[in-house]
Amino acid sequence: MCGIVGVFGLPSEKHKALFTDLIILGSLRGIDSTGIAAISRKRSQIVKDTILPYQLFSTPQFKAAMTKVSTKTEFMCLIGHNRLATKGRISKAFAHPFEKGHIILVHNGTLHDRFDLLDYTKFESDSENIAHSINIKGIEETWENVRGAATIIWWDNKSKTLNMASNGLRPMYFNYTDDDKNLIWASESWMIRAACIRNGINAKESVFFPKPDIHYSFKIDNKTKVISFTANKLSTPKIRYFSLNSRNINNKEKNNWFHKDFFNRDKVGFNPITYLGPSAPKEEETNDDLFITSNNLKTQISEDEFEVFYEKCMFCGSDLKGQFKDTLLLNDSKAVCLDCVSTANADGMRVG
Repeated sequence: MCGIVGVFGLPSEKHKALFTDLIILGSLRGIDSTGIAAISRKRSQIVKDTILPYQLFSTPQFKAAMTKVSTKTEFMCLIGHNRLATKGRISKAFAHPFEKGHIILVHNGTLHDRFDLLDYTKFESDSENIAHSINIKGIEETWENVRGAATIIWWDNKSKTLNMASNGLRPMYFNYTDDDKNLIWASESWMIRAACIRNGINAKESVFFPKPDIHYSFKIDNKTKVISFTANKLSTPKIRYFSLNSRNINNKEKNNWFHKDFFNRDKVGFNPITYLGPSAPKEEETNDDLFITSNNLKTQISEDEFEVFYEKCMFCGSDLKGQFKDTLLLNDSKAVCLDCVSTANADGMRVG
Protein backbone atom coordinates (compact mmCIF):
# COMPACT_ATOMS: atom_id res chain seq x y z
CA MET A 1 0.00 0.00 0.00
CA CYS A 2 1.48 3.30 -1.14
CA GLY A 3 0.01 6.75 -1.62
CA ILE A 4 -0.10 8.59 -4.95
CA VAL A 5 -1.24 12.22 -5.10
CA GLY A 6 -0.93 15.13 -7.49
CA VAL A 7 -2.14 18.24 -9.26
CA PHE A 8 -2.02 19.09 -12.96
CA GLY A 9 -3.13 22.31 -14.63
CA LEU A 10 -2.78 26.05 -14.21
CA PRO A 11 -0.12 27.03 -11.67
CA SER A 12 -1.12 28.89 -8.51
CA GLU A 13 0.08 29.16 -4.95
CA LYS A 14 -3.23 27.70 -3.78
CA HIS A 15 -2.75 24.57 -5.82
CA LYS A 16 0.84 24.19 -4.65
CA ALA A 17 -0.41 24.37 -1.06
CA LEU A 18 -3.09 21.82 -1.96
CA PHE A 19 -0.35 19.52 -3.24
CA THR A 20 1.71 19.68 -0.05
CA ASP A 21 -1.43 18.92 1.98
CA LEU A 22 -2.12 15.91 -0.24
CA ILE A 23 1.39 14.56 0.37
CA ILE A 24 0.92 14.87 4.12
CA LEU A 25 -2.41 13.03 3.90
CA GLY A 26 -0.83 10.44 1.62
CA SER A 27 1.68 9.53 4.33
CA LEU A 28 -1.16 7.65 6.02
CA ARG A 29 -0.57 5.06 3.29
CA GLY A 30 3.22 4.93 3.53
CA ILE A 31 6.01 6.42 5.65
CA ASP A 32 9.11 4.66 4.33
CA SER A 33 9.92 7.40 1.83
CA THR A 34 8.48 10.56 0.27
CA GLY A 35 9.06 11.83 -3.25
CA ILE A 36 7.79 14.47 -5.64
CA ALA A 37 8.21 15.50 -9.27
CA ALA A 38 7.73 19.18 -10.11
CA ILE A 39 7.18 19.57 -13.85
CA SER A 40 6.61 22.49 -16.20
CA ARG A 41 6.84 22.67 -19.97
CA LYS A 42 10.57 23.39 -20.02
CA ARG A 43 11.90 21.64 -16.93
CA SER A 44 11.31 18.91 -14.40
CA GLN A 45 12.88 18.10 -11.06
CA ILE A 46 12.57 15.06 -8.78
CA VAL A 47 13.13 15.25 -5.04
CA LYS A 48 12.88 12.11 -2.91
CA ASP A 49 14.31 10.55 0.22
CA THR A 50 13.58 8.12 3.06
CA ILE A 51 11.98 10.83 5.18
CA LEU A 52 8.50 12.07 6.07
CA PRO A 53 6.75 14.79 4.04
CA TYR A 54 7.39 17.67 6.45
CA GLN A 55 11.09 16.76 6.49
CA LEU A 56 11.19 16.76 2.68
CA PHE A 57 9.46 20.17 2.60
CA SER A 58 12.31 21.70 4.60
CA THR A 59 15.04 20.61 2.17
CA PRO A 60 16.58 23.15 -0.24
CA GLN A 61 15.92 20.76 -3.12
CA PHE A 62 12.16 20.69 -2.47
CA LYS A 63 11.98 24.48 -2.12
CA ALA A 64 13.91 24.95 -5.37
CA ALA A 65 11.70 22.48 -7.24
CA MET A 66 8.50 24.19 -6.12
CA THR A 67 9.91 27.63 -6.97
CA LYS A 68 10.56 26.53 -10.55
CA VAL A 69 6.86 25.74 -10.95
CA SER A 70 5.68 29.33 -10.62
CA THR A 71 2.69 31.32 -11.82
CA LYS A 72 4.82 32.41 -14.78
CA THR A 73 4.94 28.89 -16.25
CA GLU A 74 2.33 27.74 -18.77
CA PHE A 75 1.23 24.83 -16.61
CA MET A 76 2.39 22.76 -13.69
CA CYS A 77 2.30 19.06 -12.94
CA LEU A 78 3.09 18.02 -9.38
CA ILE A 79 3.30 14.28 -8.69
CA GLY A 80 3.72 12.93 -5.16
CA HIS A 81 4.38 9.48 -3.74
CA ASN A 82 4.39 8.04 -0.22
CA ARG A 83 6.07 4.65 -0.13
CA LEU A 84 5.21 1.71 2.06
CA ALA A 85 8.00 -0.75 1.24
CA THR A 86 6.83 -4.22 0.18
CA LYS A 87 9.78 -5.37 -1.94
CA GLY A 88 13.21 -3.85 -2.16
CA ARG A 89 15.28 -1.87 0.30
CA ILE A 90 14.17 1.25 2.09
CA SER A 91 16.56 3.63 0.40
CA LYS A 92 16.60 6.76 -1.68
CA ALA A 93 17.25 4.66 -4.79
CA PHE A 94 13.98 2.77 -4.26
CA ALA A 95 11.92 5.89 -3.50
CA HIS A 96 9.52 7.20 -6.16
CA PRO A 97 9.22 8.89 -8.65
CA PHE A 98 11.46 7.13 -11.17
CA GLU A 99 12.70 8.93 -14.27
CA LYS A 100 13.62 6.89 -17.32
CA GLY A 101 14.17 8.81 -20.55
CA HIS A 102 11.05 10.90 -21.18
CA ILE A 103 8.99 9.08 -18.52
CA ILE A 104 8.54 10.13 -14.88
CA LEU A 105 6.52 7.48 -13.03
CA VAL A 106 5.06 6.53 -9.66
CA HIS A 107 3.53 3.13 -8.88
CA ASN A 108 1.29 1.69 -6.20
CA GLY A 109 1.33 -2.10 -6.07
CA THR A 110 3.71 -5.02 -6.38
CA LEU A 111 4.38 -7.26 -9.36
CA HIS A 112 4.73 -10.97 -8.71
CA ASP A 113 6.24 -11.76 -12.11
CA ARG A 114 8.55 -9.53 -14.17
CA PHE A 115 10.03 -12.13 -16.52
CA ASP A 116 8.57 -10.52 -19.65
CA LEU A 117 9.20 -6.88 -18.72
CA LEU A 118 11.99 -5.33 -20.76
CA ASP A 119 15.45 -5.87 -19.20
CA TYR A 120 13.95 -7.21 -15.97
CA THR A 121 17.31 -8.57 -14.80
CA LYS A 122 18.74 -5.05 -14.70
CA PHE A 123 16.30 -3.73 -12.10
CA GLU A 124 15.71 -4.56 -8.46
CA SER A 125 12.63 -2.34 -8.41
CA ASP A 126 9.55 -3.47 -10.33
CA SER A 127 8.35 0.15 -10.45
CA GLU A 128 11.59 1.36 -12.04
CA ASN A 129 11.35 -1.55 -14.49
CA ILE A 130 7.86 -0.42 -15.55
CA ALA A 131 9.11 3.12 -16.16
CA HIS A 132 12.00 1.79 -18.25
CA SER A 133 9.68 -0.39 -20.33
CA ILE A 134 7.20 2.43 -21.01
CA ASN A 135 10.08 4.68 -22.05
CA ILE A 136 11.32 2.14 -24.63
CA LYS A 137 8.23 0.18 -25.68
CA GLY A 138 5.27 2.33 -24.69
CA ILE A 139 2.37 1.61 -22.37
CA GLU A 140 0.52 -0.83 -24.67
CA GLU A 141 3.29 -3.41 -24.87
CA THR A 142 4.37 -2.82 -21.28
CA TRP A 143 0.89 -3.35 -19.85
CA GLU A 144 0.64 -6.80 -21.44
CA ASN A 145 3.53 -7.83 -19.18
CA VAL A 146 2.41 -6.19 -15.93
CA ARG A 147 1.42 -9.10 -13.69
CA GLY A 148 0.33 -8.17 -10.21
CA ALA A 149 -1.12 -5.10 -8.54
CA ALA A 150 -0.48 -1.89 -10.47
CA THR A 151 -1.86 1.62 -10.41
CA ILE A 152 0.55 3.98 -12.14
CA ILE A 153 0.75 7.70 -12.88
CA TRP A 154 3.37 8.99 -15.27
CA TRP A 155 4.39 12.15 -17.05
CA ASP A 156 5.45 11.89 -20.70
CA ASN A 157 7.93 14.64 -21.51
CA LYS A 158 7.62 14.04 -25.24
CA SER A 159 3.86 14.46 -25.52
CA LYS A 160 3.59 16.77 -22.47
CA THR A 161 0.77 14.62 -21.09
CA LEU A 162 -0.18 13.24 -17.69
CA ASN A 163 -1.06 9.56 -17.90
CA MET A 164 -2.87 7.09 -15.69
CA ALA A 165 -3.54 3.34 -15.77
CA SER A 166 -4.73 0.79 -13.24
CA ASN A 167 -5.75 -2.86 -13.20
CA GLY A 168 -8.15 -2.21 -10.34
CA LEU A 169 -6.03 -3.90 -7.67
CA ARG A 170 -4.92 -0.63 -6.06
CA PRO A 171 -7.18 2.43 -5.58
CA MET A 172 -6.99 5.75 -7.41
CA TYR A 173 -9.40 8.70 -7.52
CA PHE A 174 -9.37 11.95 -9.46
CA ASN A 175 -11.42 15.10 -9.77
CA TYR A 176 -11.50 18.44 -11.61
CA THR A 177 -11.79 21.96 -10.30
CA ASP A 178 -15.02 23.71 -11.24
CA ASP A 179 -13.41 25.50 -14.18
CA ASP A 180 -11.89 22.24 -15.60
CA LYS A 181 -8.45 23.84 -15.50
CA ASN A 182 -6.90 21.65 -12.81
CA LEU A 183 -6.91 17.90 -12.26
CA ILE A 184 -6.41 16.55 -8.74
CA TRP A 185 -5.81 12.91 -7.80
CA ALA A 186 -5.15 10.79 -4.72
CA SER A 187 -5.23 7.18 -3.61
CA GLU A 188 -8.23 7.87 -1.37
CA SER A 189 -11.15 10.09 -2.38
CA TRP A 190 -11.55 11.85 0.97
CA MET A 191 -8.01 13.21 0.64
CA ILE A 192 -9.06 15.24 -2.41
CA ARG A 193 -12.10 16.67 -0.66
CA ALA A 194 -10.23 17.50 2.54
CA ALA A 195 -7.32 19.20 0.77
CA CYS A 196 -9.64 21.23 -1.47
CA ILE A 197 -11.76 22.43 1.45
CA ARG A 198 -8.69 23.34 3.48
CA ASN A 199 -7.28 25.46 0.65
CA GLY A 200 -10.56 27.04 -0.51
CA ILE A 201 -10.51 25.32 -3.91
CA ASN A 202 -13.83 24.53 -5.56
CA ALA A 203 -13.90 21.06 -7.06
CA LYS A 204 -16.68 19.18 -8.80
CA GLU A 205 -19.04 17.17 -6.62
CA SER A 206 -18.34 13.89 -8.40
CA VAL A 207 -15.09 12.05 -7.76
CA PHE A 208 -13.98 9.65 -10.47
CA PHE A 209 -11.75 6.62 -10.59
CA PRO A 210 -10.16 4.89 -13.58
CA LYS A 211 -11.70 1.85 -15.19
CA PRO A 212 -9.35 -1.13 -15.08
CA ASP A 213 -7.02 -1.62 -18.05
CA ILE A 214 -7.69 1.79 -19.60
CA HIS A 215 -4.92 4.25 -20.48
CA TYR A 216 -6.02 7.79 -19.63
CA SER A 217 -3.98 10.60 -21.12
CA PHE A 218 -4.63 14.17 -19.90
CA LYS A 219 -3.53 17.29 -21.73
CA ILE A 220 -4.06 21.01 -21.21
CA ASP A 221 -5.23 23.12 -24.13
CA ASN A 222 -2.77 25.92 -24.86
CA LYS A 223 -5.53 28.43 -25.66
CA THR A 224 -8.43 27.65 -23.35
CA LYS A 225 -6.27 26.10 -20.59
CA VAL A 226 -8.99 23.48 -20.13
CA ILE A 227 -7.90 19.91 -19.45
CA SER A 228 -9.11 17.19 -21.79
CA PHE A 229 -8.34 13.48 -21.92
CA THR A 230 -8.36 10.44 -24.16
CA ALA A 231 -9.03 6.89 -23.01
CA ASN A 232 -7.72 3.80 -24.79
CA LYS A 233 -8.24 0.14 -23.92
CA LEU A 234 -5.14 -1.80 -22.89
CA SER A 235 -4.62 -5.51 -23.42
CA THR A 236 -4.78 -7.53 -20.23
CA PRO A 237 -1.65 -9.46 -19.30
CA LYS A 238 -0.87 -12.82 -20.83
CA ILE A 239 -0.62 -14.66 -17.57
CA ARG A 240 1.88 -17.36 -16.79
CA TYR A 241 0.80 -20.76 -15.61
CA PHE A 242 3.29 -22.78 -13.62
CA SER A 243 3.69 -26.53 -13.85
CA LEU A 244 5.96 -28.40 -11.49
CA ASN A 245 6.02 -31.38 -13.82
CA SER A 246 8.42 -29.54 -16.10
CA ARG A 247 11.62 -27.62 -15.49
CA ASN A 248 10.41 -24.93 -17.88
CA ILE A 249 7.73 -22.38 -17.10
CA ASN A 250 4.83 -22.85 -19.48
CA ASN A 251 3.23 -19.79 -21.08
CA LYS A 252 -0.44 -20.22 -21.92
CA GLU A 253 -1.61 -17.05 -23.60
CA LYS A 254 -5.06 -16.63 -22.12
CA ASN A 255 -6.71 -13.51 -20.76
CA ASN A 256 -7.23 -14.72 -17.22
CA TRP A 257 -5.52 -14.59 -13.88
CA PHE A 258 -5.58 -17.13 -11.06
CA HIS A 259 -9.30 -17.60 -11.67
CA LYS A 260 -10.63 -18.25 -15.13
CA ASP A 261 -13.25 -15.45 -15.06
CA PHE A 262 -11.32 -12.67 -13.32
CA PHE A 263 -10.13 -10.73 -16.34
CA ASN A 264 -13.37 -11.56 -18.16
CA ARG A 265 -15.28 -9.77 -15.41
CA ASP A 266 -17.43 -7.82 -17.90
CA LYS A 267 -18.90 -11.16 -19.02
CA VAL A 268 -19.66 -12.47 -15.55
CA GLY A 269 -21.42 -9.46 -14.11
CA PHE A 270 -18.64 -7.18 -12.91
CA ASN A 271 -18.98 -3.48 -13.66
CA PRO A 272 -15.57 -2.21 -14.81
CA ILE A 273 -16.53 1.29 -13.73
CA THR A 274 -17.00 0.34 -10.08
CA TYR A 275 -14.87 -2.79 -9.63
CA LEU A 276 -12.07 -2.24 -7.17
CA GLY A 277 -11.90 -5.71 -5.61
CA PRO A 278 -8.53 -6.83 -4.27
CA SER A 279 -8.83 -10.43 -5.37
CA ALA A 280 -10.62 -12.85 -7.66
CA PRO A 281 -14.11 -14.22 -6.86
CA LYS A 282 -14.16 -16.64 -3.92
CA GLU A 283 -14.79 -19.75 -5.95
CA GLU A 284 -12.88 -22.95 -5.35
CA GLU A 285 -10.70 -23.83 -8.32
CA THR A 286 -9.87 -27.46 -8.92
CA ASN A 287 -7.34 -27.09 -11.72
CA ASP A 288 -3.97 -27.48 -10.00
CA ASP A 289 -2.19 -25.83 -12.92
CA LEU A 290 -3.63 -22.51 -11.78
CA PHE A 291 -1.61 -22.55 -8.60
CA ILE A 292 1.93 -23.04 -7.44
CA THR A 293 2.27 -25.97 -5.07
CA SER A 294 5.24 -27.55 -3.41
CA ASN A 295 6.52 -30.10 -0.93
CA ASN A 296 8.91 -29.15 1.80
CA LEU A 297 12.19 -29.99 0.10
CA LYS A 298 14.37 -28.42 2.77
CA THR A 299 14.45 -31.66 4.73
CA GLN A 300 16.08 -33.33 1.72
CA ILE A 301 18.96 -30.93 1.04
CA SER A 302 21.64 -29.17 3.02
CA GLU A 303 22.26 -25.44 3.16
CA ASP A 304 25.41 -25.92 1.07
CA GLU A 305 23.41 -27.75 -1.61
CA PHE A 306 20.87 -24.94 -1.56
CA GLU A 307 23.61 -22.40 -2.35
CA VAL A 308 24.66 -24.49 -5.38
CA PHE A 309 21.28 -25.31 -6.93
CA TYR A 310 19.14 -22.27 -6.10
CA GLU A 311 20.62 -18.95 -7.18
CA LYS A 312 17.70 -16.62 -7.88
CA CYS A 313 14.00 -16.23 -7.07
CA MET A 314 11.94 -17.53 -10.00
CA PHE A 315 9.56 -14.54 -9.68
CA CYS A 316 11.61 -11.41 -9.08
CA GLY A 317 15.09 -12.69 -9.93
CA SER A 318 16.60 -11.55 -6.61
CA ASP A 319 19.69 -13.30 -5.25
CA LEU A 320 18.88 -16.13 -2.81
CA LYS A 321 22.35 -16.44 -1.34
CA GLY A 322 22.17 -16.79 2.43
CA GLN A 323 18.36 -17.08 2.42
CA PHE A 324 17.99 -20.84 2.94
CA LYS A 325 15.70 -20.49 5.96
CA ASP A 326 13.37 -17.93 4.32
CA THR A 327 13.09 -19.44 0.83
CA LEU A 328 10.28 -21.66 -0.44
CA LEU A 329 11.59 -24.51 -2.61
CA LEU A 330 9.24 -25.53 -5.40
CA ASN A 331 11.23 -28.33 -6.99
CA ASP A 332 14.83 -29.33 -7.57
CA SER A 333 15.67 -26.12 -9.46
CA LYS A 334 13.09 -23.44 -8.64
CA ALA A 335 12.59 -21.42 -5.48
CA VAL A 336 10.67 -18.33 -4.35
CA CYS A 337 11.95 -15.67 -1.96
CA LEU A 338 9.99 -14.67 1.15
CA ASP A 339 9.01 -11.28 -0.32
CA CYS A 340 7.40 -12.91 -3.37
CA VAL A 341 5.57 -15.48 -1.25
CA SER A 342 4.11 -12.69 0.90
CA THR A 343 3.21 -10.58 -2.13
CA ALA A 344 1.58 -13.44 -4.00
CA ASN A 345 -0.48 -14.40 -0.97
CA ALA A 346 -1.58 -10.78 -0.52
CA ASP A 347 -2.66 -10.62 -4.17
CA GLY A 348 -4.72 -13.81 -3.95
CA MET A 349 -2.21 -16.29 -5.35
CA ARG A 350 -1.50 -19.42 -3.31
CA VAL A 351 2.17 -20.32 -3.12
CA GLY A 352 3.18 -23.51 -1.36
